[in-house]
Amino acid sequence: ELGGREAVPALVRALDDDGAEVREEALSSLEELDPAAGALGDPSWRVRAAAAEALGELENADDREALLRATRDPRFEVREAALQALGNLGDPRALPGIVERLADDDWRLRCAAVEALGELGAPEALQPLIDRLEDGAWRVRLAALEALDDLEDPRALGPVRRLTRDPHPEVRSAAAETLADLSETDD
Repeated sequence: ELGGREAVPALVRALDDDGAEVREEALSSLEELDPAAGALGDPSWRVRAAAAEALGELENADDREALLRATRDPRFEVREAALQALGNLGDPRALPGIVERLADDDWRLRCAAVEALGELGAPEALQPLIDRLEDGAWRVRLAALEALDDLEDPRALGPVRRLTRDPHPEVRSAAAETLADLSETDD
């Protein structure tokens, strides 16, 4: 098999190519390689991250368990790519595994988990997202506001309203915008 798992990073990059035929061929090649079978266990963190990203692009719910395992990878880049991929899958069964990552020490990973919950769009994501509005990292609070805006659940109005007095200006601004959007859905 020419290229094998080593080809995964290049194939993932090709998914963003301007040419539809290039994207189609890259996707087809990734499906043939089945990166979940081995690439998530590759010694190179770059290959593991690219494999996770590819699985997110393929949107195959069968890859959920492999991606959940990858959220515990030693490298941040792999964990982040796995969380993004889980969000892309849109499989609500991934919710508990994503919620686990909300307690991570690294604010960047908490952001990725919040974004994945927003992508899932599952009603069960509401409370974990509301809880992240109290996160010590302003970027996590900002990501939670954006995810709550996407969920469009008016039950978030009260908690979002409190962030209009957040110490960080970007959070206050996003809270005001989210508040306006959620108020429209409450009608």
